[in-house]
Amino acid sequence: NWQDFDQRFLGVLGAVGFTSFSGVSYVMMHNLRVILLASILGIFSFGVLGVVVLMLPIMLLGYLMANLATGGLSSWAIMAATVLPHGLLEIPVMVLAGAAIIRLGATPVAPARDMSIGEAVLRALADWTRILAGLILPLLLGAAVIEVMLTPLLTTLVMGR
Repeated sequence: NWQDFDQRFLGVLGAVGFTSFSGVSYVMMHNLRVILLASILGIFSFGVLGVVVLMLPIMLLGYLMANLATGGLSSWAIMAATVLPHGLLEIPVMVLAGAAIIRLGATPVAPARDMSIGEAVLRALADWTRILAGLILPLLLGAAVIEVMLTPLLTTLVMGR
């Protein structure tokens, strides 16, 4: 029954605390854990597994959108309401993180000419840390706020009609 979808949907999200500061911190920490896991895997696989981990949500989203379209729902409208608002910040974050992970993973194979492998890895790790602190964390915070505060409202507007 789609008539009372918006009240039920927002009620469930509110009951579990998703539409509050705890929801923002949960979403941000989840995304940060994914980036840290991808980074650790990238170090041991020359960056390859790190990029695969970052691509998994895109594959799942494509599968979901195809099933929604098959079911007769407007997958573009649903994606515009559920992914696009926070995706404008989160997708560039994943691209930046992926680039830093590839660099970190590839450094032992191709260090700079004037550095030892250890020095090159330390420099790549320092660059990764600067990118994480200066770009990724602030953008993840913005994406989490949008995902928790705006996305549920947009979802109810699109799905409730």
